[in-house]
Amino acid sequence: LVKAAGAADARAALSMTVEMTSAVLLAAGAVAAASDAWARTAALGVGAVAAAFRTPAGRSALRPVWAPACAGLLVAVAAAGSHAAGLSDAAVAMTAVCVAAALFVAAPYTPCVAALPAVASVLAAAGAFGVMGAAATRPERLWIALAVVGSAGLSAVFTPASRAGGEALRRVSGITGAASLLAAYWAGLGVAGVAVAEAYTLPPGVLLLAGGGWLRRRRPELGSWPAFGVGLAAVSVPSLPLAVADEALLRPALLGAAAIASLVAGARFRLQAPLVMGAGVLSAVAVFQLSAPVVAAYEALPRWAVLAGTGLLLIVLGAGYERRLRNLTRLGRMVRGLD
Repeated sequence: LVKAAGAADARAALSMTVEMTSAVLLAAGAVAAASDAWARTAALGVGAVAAAFRTPAGRSALRPVWAPACAGLLVAVAAAGSHAAGLSDAAVAMTAVCVAAALFVAAPYTPCVAALPAVASVLAAAGAFGVMGAAATRPERLWIALAVVGSAGLSAVFTPASRAGGEALRRVSGITGAASLLAAYWAGLGVAGVAVAEAYTLPPGVLLLAGGGWLRRRRPELGSWPAFGVGLAAVSVPSLPLAVADEALLRPALLGAAAIASLVAGARFRLQAPLVMGAGVLSAVAVFQLSAPVVAAYEALPRWAVLAGTGLLLIVLGAGYERRLRNLTRLGRMVRGLD
């Protein structure tokens, strides 16, 4: 059946099945056959060398099997060797993370570029297990493991050789790397005992704004909300309730200054997102900051003065109602016409 004419797909599937079974048996047998720690390390090393030599010589249908097997076995060799050397569980986990990250960076330069997505999946799984091991043994060192994984993930975005693995692989690696670096930053702040909310939100927001500006330069047709909306929200929205509830003046003053800068930038460059976000945040800060003096003045003035002032204000507003309505309509059209 396999040798029949037109059975190329069947031959490839059968060959793939045999090779996958061989790879799994090789890895499992290397671990089960050796009882001593150093013997297990040597067995895993022999398996890694065998998979590495099998990869370049194999046909294209076989390469997606042996290249991931070699990568996984190399990480296992490093972890088993560090364990056999008597290192702590945290050191073993960090060793696995560092080796997986190094292999991820070096994988695009190997001969088996066609197997890069499968190799990246295996190394990502190895790095994830290492991060979980570091979190379970030494939580205060978790940020180091996340930083290593994030740096390796971002390397795929800036490595020309990784383009052979596909745009989807680069995009997933970039997102995973950025998320890991952000988690490492937050974990480091938690270990250091930092309790200021802006320390967690401001740097990611600034990076998102910088990334939005870079995207706008590459794609001028991109709107301001997709480019800057998330970054502006990360910078201003988490600090707004804190500024409202804060009795000190430093946080409201800084948030108001940032809102004014966003408002001016939106008006200067005709961008809707900075203009609307800046105006909204500035209005909220101004209302809550001016509410206390207004309430104090209301309680201090006699009631007849408050009623007379309110009536006079209504007369003034009513006299110019038509003109103000036209101005608001014109302002709405101008804001909707911004990019």
